[in-house]
Amino acid sequence: MSRVEKIGILSIVVIVAAFGIYFYTTIQADSRELMEAKEKKVSTILEKVTNPTSKVPVKYITLEEAYTLYVSGDALFLDARPEQDYGYMHIAGAMSCPYTIAKQLKPILELDRNRLIVVYCSSNSCPMAEVLATRLDELLFRRVYIFSGGLKEWYNAKYPLERGLEVPLPKT
Repeated sequence: MSRVEKIGILSIVVIVAAFGIYFYTTIQADSRELMEAKEKKVSTILEKVTNPTSKVPVKYITLEEAYTLYVSGDALFLDARPEQDYGYMHIAGAMSCPYTIAKQLKPILELDRNRLIVVYCSSNSCPMAEVLATRLDELLFRRVYIFSGGLKEWYNAKYPLERGLEVPLPKT
């Protein structure tokens, strides 16, 4: 192999390495920016509750806000619909909490009253989420949000869903 060929190969290796380093640092910076943006979104949503120790009205959140809280893992999702509807389909990881018996569910009563909770029902025309949110407020839960779009909007967005009646235990 001639010296010119060696220099040519070495030049190509250096150029490829330079591009690799450039793209690696760019990807690192982008992922760091994405994480910061996610944390900012979650904190913006959480700032809606001005004082979690005082009685505040229940807040409504959008699909985007609900999904941000879902992905962050910071919120417990409660399905206010009857258990048979929950069994047919529900948001992945959500707990069944029929609005008619919310005051009697032991796992709910054992949760930290400052736990971030998102309640939902079928759609924005379904009143069950509001009833459940009111009952949770009566039980002194202070960080309750209503995802007004409900399962219909979540389904249409193709976000994670599950089927079955096995109710996951809430994380305290």
